[in-house]
Formats: sequence, structure tokens, C-alpha cells
Amino acid sequence: MACEESFVVLVHHKGSIKRKTRSGVKFTDKDPLCIIVRPTTSYDDLVSSVLLKLGLEGVKQVKKFFYRIPITVLQETVKYDCFTIESDEDLQVKFYCRRQFPEVRTPELLAKLVDVCAAPAGVGDGLLDDLEDDDVEPDMIADDSGDDIGASEPAGAGGGSSSATQQYSPHFSSLDLDAMRQEGVPGQLAEFGARDAEGSAGLTEFQVGQQFQDKDEALLSVKTYSIHRRVQYKVVEYDYRRYLGKCSEFGNGCTWLIRLSLRQRKGIWEVKRYNGPHTCLATSISSDHMSLDYHVISVFIMLMVRADASVSIKVLLNATAAHFGFRPTYRRVWLAK
Repeated sequence: MACEESFVVLVHHKGSIKRKTRSGVKFTDKDPLCIIVRPTTSYDDLVSSVLLKLGLEGVKQVKKFFYRIPITVLQETVKYDCFTIESDEDLQVKFYCRRQFPEVRTPELLAKLVDVCAAPAGVGDGLLDDLEDDDVEPDMIADDSGDDIGASEPAGAGGGSSSATQQYSPHFSSLDLDAMRQEGVPGQLAEFGARDAEGSAGLTEFQVGQQFQDKDEALLSVKTYSIHRRVQYKVVEYDYRRYLGKCSEFGNGCTWLIRLSLRQRKGIWEVKRYNGPHTCLATSISSDHMSLDYHVISVFIMLMVRADASVSIKVLLNATAAHFGFRPTYRRVWLAK
């Protein structure tokens, strides 16, 4: 199958990001690296390949990648925006777009390199990961306070869609929404969107043997669970057939853990191990939640957007905040729409 083949990705490592161009976002570096990737390539694999080719292992590290993501195709003209890649899950968006936009033969990334500096004693590797995006180029970030998203917003994004325009839609749009809605409440997510082995829904905790129709539904359920429980978790292991998540306080007073695996014969995902519920206290999470990403938001707002494509980002943002109890950024809701 074509989607299983290796392909070339252009990785820019110099220059800057130009936003207001005829094609939307554009990278200015004229001498990118050519990196071979395949669907099994992980985020760490990609980072290692870039640093190895540059000869900067131990000298530099990749803080994140910026992906020149295609968002519309109109009369063979491709419009691009910018998407940040910081994990294996983010990297899957690139593979999804490659399948959805065959017009884009060679994906482009921009690697943000930072110096490797020795951490003080007692400070973990997470120190560098806690930096905010306020050092990103100013024209990279959309305005979180208004509806004007800039010149690269897809044509018709706020109104009806054109039959000649192929809109980018996150891969969670393929989920079985009926299984994730509460009965009688259109557009509202069920507790976790999962079923146990007997097919019952609305569980308050995961159970060993619980099944999901695909990986997307499984990961969405874990995220939704953590949002409603107001707790954070970290992904310890993740590939095309297994997933392991642990509470961020695992080993420090909490034993919460979930392992999901693909049952290849049936093509479904199943909970193989579960230690729950959480035994930690997570009262410190009060504003945003890292699991409330645009994948989760897109599922929640889908029916509202279908009912009225002109609904404003602010309305969607307020509805999301009211439902989940956390207020996401304007840009995240815009990406979800």
C-alpha cells in the first residue's frame, strides 16, 4: 500500500517562518535536510535523524518541529498554516495529511534547535520542556483574544464550504460519535466513549477487557477521563499496537496506570491492564489542561459547526470551557474547527 511506503521530508533548520504569503505559511530556509521517514517513525527517531545529519548530537537538541500543514486545496492551489509537532501523536497528523492531500508530494518541517545545557543537580530533563511558546516567531501565533486569525485562514472557514475546497479535518472526525454521545444530548461526549466487553457504556472507571473500535477512540477516552478527573498523565509507551499511560504522580503517591493494546484479528483496541482510580490529589489544575487538545475539542464542537458553519470561535471556546471546566486557547479551538 502507498501509505506504508517510505517518503522524503524536507527539514529546515535555519531561517524563519513567513506567514502572510500567497500560500499562507512559508519557511525561508533555502537549504533544508532530506530525511527519509516511514509510518513507523517516532518523534524521537525523527529528532535523532536530524541531529545526526547535522552532526550536532550532544551539542543541540530539537525543542519542537513546525509543520507546514496543508489546510485547503482550491483549483490545485494549496494553502498552508503552521502546526507544532512535539510528540508521536502530533507526528501522526503529518501522516494523516499526506494521505488526505496527495497534491503535497514532499512535507516540510522546521526544526527549532536549542543548545544542550547541563541541568543543575536535582533538576530533571523536564526543565527544558516547560518553556512556553513566547519565544516563537510573533507571526506564528494566532491572536487569542479576537476572531481575526490572519491571512492564512482558509477561505470560507467562517461560512459555508465550497465543493471545490478540501478542508483539513482532524483525524478524530472518523470516530463513531453515536457511541460517544450521551443519549438524548446531541453533540455531548459521553463519560469516556468506551464500552466494556458486554457493550455497556457510561462507565465511571476503565475496566480490563474494555474495548474501543479504533486507536483514536481509545486515546480520546483516556484524554476525556483525565480532563473530567482534573488530573494529568504521561505517555510512557506508544506505537501502532500498544499504548501505556501513567499518572504524572506515579510513584509519588499514585498508582494510576492504563495499558491498551491492539487486537489485530478484530482490529479493535482493548484495555489489558488498569490500575485505578487515581489516588493523588490534583486540585492545582485550574486553568488549562494539556489533554484538552484540538482533537478532543473537534469531536465536541462537530455538531455545532455542522449545524452552523459560521459559528464564531469565541462561541465554541465558551461552550468548550463550560463543558470541560477548562478554558483552552483561541488558537486551539480554531485548529479544531
